[in-house]
Amino acid sequence: MSTGTGLSMQLGIATEPSYGTYAAPTRFLPIDAGGESVQEVVEPVVAELLGGPTIWRRTVDVRTYAKGAAGDIPFVALTRGFGIILRHALGSVTSDQPDPTERPNEWRHVFAPSADGCRGLSATVQIGRPRRDDRVVVPYTYLGGKVTGFELSCSSGEPLKMSTSWDFQSVDLSQPLASPTWIDGVPFIFADLSVMVNGTAVRVRQASISMDWSLATDDWLFGATRDEPVLSDRPTIEGSLSTSYTSDVEALLTAWRDGATIGPLVLTAEYGEIDAGQSNPYRLIVEVPSLQIRGEPPQVGGAGPIELSLSFEALATESYAPLTITYHTTEAMP
Repeated sequence: MSTGTGLSMQLGIATEPSYGTYAAPTRFLPIDAGGESVQEVVEPVVAELLGGPTIWRRTVDVRTYAKGAAGDIPFVALTRGFGIILRHALGSVTSDQPDPTERPNEWRHVFAPSADGCRGLSATVQIGRPRRDDRVVVPYTYLGGKVTGFELSCSSGEPLKMSTSWDFQSVDLSQPLASPTWIDGVPFIFADLSVMVNGTAVRVRQASISMDWSLATDDWLFGATRDEPVLSDRPTIEGSLSTSYTSDVEALLTAWRDGATIGPLVLTAEYGEIDAGQSNPYRLIVEVPSLQIRGEPPQVGGAGPIELSLSFEALATESYAPLTITYHTTEAMP
């Protein structure tokens, strides 16, 4: 029964057979309580005229066209069911079972940025928004969904979150509300996380990694149509680490002073056990092979411990992508 409030919202997603072609949602996920901001866009086209029967702008002088939709959808990283978000955020995935005999329930999915800017990969995203008066959950179905950027972040005392920015080709209000099947994934939290840089553990209280795909999303054609967005510039991957000034970070500061790269950075989240007695936890592993450190040197800001915030850019190497996310879970298909 719907409450007629945001508590009764639902979000379903499915990978489309082709860009902008409806696919019935098959994966249903809760979103972060901060809420989504996806909005359809209706753009006016005004004919500026001189002369005519009146000095006023007439109703027929203003036309509109539907310009798709765009906005952010924030998630909490879960032990199960989260692979589809990682797939659309990064584009490329390889999947296997590390040990199908001893650990038959464990699947490993390795996600990396697509080399072609996620060409041919799009999603149908349906957001059910409840009306207050009659408590009807109204389905807003967005077609041609492309993740234009994302940020994976965690702070002490909080869950691991992933905010995703989306661009949609069109909005379809004729599709029925999908019947959800919810997956009982457990949120990863800060207590599950650890960070290693160049093989050394770094004590961190906040970490983030963000990516901007640099997609051209405003290339409209005659007939008010738009092709699938493609790269307009080099994608960028950046991040930050916040910690106290300790011996752990001296190697990072040295790399910054020398203008050298350092790596890899490995952020690991682990929780529970997939196969009983096999010591194979649910895992989400973020790896950046090479970092260009930026930021400021430590400074005394008061009587307490010195705080340090280091930013970085992720760089590719000849052998490795600039970012990979490995997800150990129970679903065979992300």
